[in-house]
Amino acid sequence: MSINVKHIAIVMDGNRRWAKNRNMSGEQGHREGIKIFRKVIDWCLECKLEYLTAYVFSTENWSRSKGEVDFLMSAIVENFSKYREEALKKNVRVRVLGTRERLSDELKSVITAIQEDTKRCTGFNLNLAFNYGGRQEIVEAVRAISAKILLKELSLDEIDEDLLAGYMYTKEIPDPELIIRTGGEQRVSNFLTWQSTYSEFVFLDVLWPDFKPEEHLKFALSEIEGRTRRYGGG
Repeated sequence: MSINVKHIAIVMDGNRRWAKNRNMSGEQGHREGIKIFRKVIDWCLECKLEYLTAYVFSTENWSRSKGEVDFLMSAIVENFSKYREEALKKNVRVRVLGTRERLSDELKSVITAIQEDTKRCTGFNLNLAFNYGGRQEIVEAVRAISAKILLKELSLDEIDEDLLAGYMYTKEIPDPELIIRTGGEQRVSNFLTWQSTYSEFVFLDVLWPDFKPEEHLKFALSEIEGRTRRYGGG
């Protein structure tokens, strides 16, 4: 299947509900969700998509139980370490978008390693929004610009949308044309707040572990084919 968009972003929602419906633990739901995500990556590679951004862990997810957070942190370390060699083999550049606050030294090291090792890969861009919050991203950008102004390295007149975009985590990444959210919820939950201004949204009732890229990604893409993106014009 040929894809007419460059960048798809996904809010992968529903792991815990999927597990609860089957009398399984939340950890089992997350493990299944990781398997599905790997299938989605492979599908995007086959279809020659340029960018995929996935909401892996939000800054609000720290409020979950300690057991669940500890499991997710361990799963991230394990899967980043495992995926490194595959990413290099498949020419995948991995970027981790988000703050490093509250992360363990081990996790910071794993993130640094996979980003450094894959930074010269040019075939596909995999962006993982991890410990990410859209508002936090904007706050950090404003702080960085303010620091430059205080040092007289920038003036107020130089601040515009392009400048601000250059201070986002996604400064080298085009905005997504399509954002998909699974799980039946119809909100963005602090995901790509700045970048989603002109994105098309598709909300799906399917829980993430039941997501089938060959079916549901195709459906989402077909949903936006007939939409006209006017960017406020006529």
